[in-house]
Amino acid sequence: MTIGREPPEGHQLEFDLGVLHRFAMPGTLRLVDDGHSFTLTDDENRLGGDLRSLGFVEQAPFPMLEPLELRRMPPTGQDVLVASRDDPLYGVTEHLGVLGWIEPLPIKPRRLTIHTAPWGVRPLRRYADKEAWRHRYRTGEWADKVRREPDMVTLGALQMNGQPGLIALRRRADGRLETDLAGPAGASADPRAVARWLADPLRWAGRRPQAWAVRAAGSRARHLARGLRSRRDCSGEVTVLGWLRPRPAPGFSPLFSATQAASGDQFVTRSEVEAEDLGYEVDGILGFISDAGLDRSAAQPAAILWGSRFGEGRRYIEGVKER
Repeated sequence: MTIGREPPEGHQLEFDLGVLHRFAMPGTLRLVDDGHSFTLTDDENRLGGDLRSLGFVEQAPFPMLEPLELRRMPPTGQDVLVASRDDPLYGVTEHLGVLGWIEPLPIKPRRLTIHTAPWGVRPLRRYADKEAWRHRYRTGEWADKVRREPDMVTLGALQMNGQPGLIALRRRADGRLETDLAGPAGASADPRAVARWLADPLRWAGRRPQAWAVRAAGSRARHLARGLRSRRDCSGEVTVLGWLRPRPAPGFSPLFSATQAASGDQFVTRSEVEAEDLGYEVDGILGFISDAGLDRSAAQPAAILWGSRFGEGRRYIEGVKER
């Protein structure tokens, strides 16, 4: 928890809880961080020891304010502050109490209704196909029932009407995406790259490979052979899914295309770091996609069996990786 939007070294900003008063006002109490948990006090004097003042919290639920809750992370027992159901920690923590009410940032409503006419926008969604060991992409509606599909992430919104200054996002016959700016690379013809991918589970297991590592290596070999056959049989037409901006703009973010050398699977993401952590090589930026409808806090698939270390421990930091 920080005062201000500048994250500590080695961290990234995840969520803005809201705005507190800098000075005491009638009806407020001081929010104190003691290094282990968060408490309230009416003491307005200088704090001693390791106590840190975060500001002053309203004690009345005035209109347009959100409850500021004290909650606990079950796996670690760490106490955290949570503000509203939009907070990514809300669904994974246990409620301990309400410390007061806070003005959200941005102010309510945090989420605006997405108008789809007359200009027309549609969500671009990525799915993890665990049967075929590949990622798939399609557009859809904004219906809530669609958002609950498993292993699905909404990457943003595509413009549905081609206009001057926009570029088409095309889905090829093999299911991968491309634009005039970038597209997926082919599977590597280097047998060493394929061999490394097949043997990675054995390497992760250490000097004495365990049974799970042997099974994982065998599964990779079978899926690789099946993928080669499906690529040879691939047929179909190129489909325009929507349009992207070719250059940065407020409210738009880069959309990266990355390819796994061994299988040729394409991973489209807003995070260059995430693609590299999964063991994919970034091909380039397809374009810039609207942030409307983005699933920043959406749960990713629990495992990507064909990814580096099965997708565990991958980071999601939006934008271009710092060099």
